Amino acid sequence: MSEKPLSRRSVLITGSLSVGMGLFVIAISLNLIPVEDQSFNAPRWVGGVAGLIFVLGGVLVIIHQREQQRTLTGPRIASEVAQFLVAGLLITLFALIGNWIAFGPGDRQFSSAVSVPFITIFQSANEITGRVCFGMFAILLDGLALWVWASGLWRAIGFLQHSREINR
Repeated sequence: MSEKPLSRRSVLITGSLSVGMGLFVIAISLNLIPVEDQSFNAPRWVGGVAGLIFVLGGVLVIIHQREQQRTLTGPRIASEVAQFLVAGLLITLFALIGNWIAFGPGDRQFSSAVSVPFITIFQSANEITGRVCFGMFAILLDGLALWVWASGLWRAIGFLQHSREINR
């Protein structure tokens, strides 16, 4: 079964919906859309970061689709830089949320669920266990973010050196 790629219009709609949802969450986090503080289970900045993840995800989808539909074969430095920056920010923001959950101040409440067909069992989980699980993934994301930023910087330095050699 072959997969049919989404049309340009479908990708633009999907990306725009993601951006719109993210902006809505950011507006709530900034209290531009008033919501009581009691309804938050995290600081407002965490909600703002989550909203920014949706915004950047939608932007990345749109950038990627635009690049896929290009017919030019020349260098695509601006597009590559944009994709790198957005992807790097996405990974960094995911890591930021994981780090806050695992290592941030205050109490945390965790729950777990086990699902088999027609049955789901929910139970509360120990705070230490939850923080350790999130901590392991946060540290992995921290490493991934560092690798993405370092490799992008390394690539940019290589590009600049190559450009200087060509211009001599």
